[in-house]
Amino acid sequence: MLLVLGPYPNKQNEKDGMLQRVAAIDSLMGDAERVYVSSLLGSQGSFLRHPKKFIKSLFSINKYTVNNNVSVYQSISQAKLKHLAQKADLIYIHSLYSACLLDEELISLFSHKIIMDIHGCVVEELAYQNQALKKVESLIFNNISTLVSVSDNMTQFYKDKYPNCKANFIKFPIFNFQNIERRHDDFSEKSCVIYSGGTQKWQNVELMMDSIGQQKDNFTFLILTPDIDYFDKIIQASNRLSTIELKSVEPHKVSQEYKSAHFGFILRDDIIVNQVACPTKLIEYLESGLIPIVLQPEIGDFNQMGYNYILNENFVKGLIPEAALLKEMRESNYKIIETLQNEKMSAIQQLKRYF
Repeated sequence: MLLVLGPYPNKQNEKDGMLQRVAAIDSLMGDAERVYVSSLLGSQGSFLRHPKKFIKSLFSINKYTVNNNVSVYQSISQAKLKHLAQKADLIYIHSLYSACLLDEELISLFSHKIIMDIHGCVVEELAYQNQALKKVESLIFNNISTLVSVSDNMTQFYKDKYPNCKANFIKFPIFNFQNIERRHDDFSEKSCVIYSGGTQKWQNVELMMDSIGQQKDNFTFLILTPDIDYFDKIIQASNRLSTIELKSVEPHKVSQEYKSAHFGFILRDDIIVNQVACPTKLIEYLESGLIPIVLQPEIGDFNQMGYNYILNENFVKGLIPEAALLKEMRESNYKIIETLQNEKMSAIQQLKRYF
């Protein structure tokens, strides 16, 4: 039996980036019996991320069955979780938040059969330094033997942070699309620029909308987002943004929308969280033949791998390469996707051996 600490992926949460990764890992588990646990009664860890949900579920174990192989505990007692951990052949943890479900005793006791999927730099992501999370992170990286990261930069970051860490790191970039064909169409004089994502602060949405507003008639714009109302209010308040098309589509339809575009916004700040990341959105852009428009190039391993991009400041100034050069940039980016695909297949083989 596999014990998975993290939320179960379903139709309701399929647009969430983290849950897309959870779903990708789940797909590798085949017919294995597995139990998902996402909240622990009486756990400080489960309170950290969703305090309201935690309080509502304090008084009862909440379990449901997905199918013959999958059971989900939305809340569980400490004693029941310990029983499941003892019974499990393998424990797969999604992110440091879920690692907080295990206390120090359980992490030490079962470190030999735990795989931790890092998902990001949780401690560094927080505006405050949470001592509970820092303690759990230290326990994880100094005890567990197998860790899954999204980039070489992430692996190196944690090796530097925890020099005593002896874990085997598996690099596993996530791809959402299947069978994307290389594009050979031209970049027209009025190409489409797309943005796919939400309105989280780190997306720099306001800066993006300002950049769009400074363009005249050189481009068309399409925003794919679950937050239609948010963008609609900004557009209604500015006559400079009236030509933007807004859509909310299911994840499996996103690749079709990308076919109408040639550029994609991904405006990330130069901070450690982005330096070690591997945004699914950036992978989607590159494998769909879109040239990314970036605030700065240090996003995950992509700059070291030599990806081609356009700086947002140059986009605003209208400094766009000629069509022939843009096609060369696209072809070069395809080679990076091929490298990442090979790394993904290697990671899949390694994880399947565990599962």
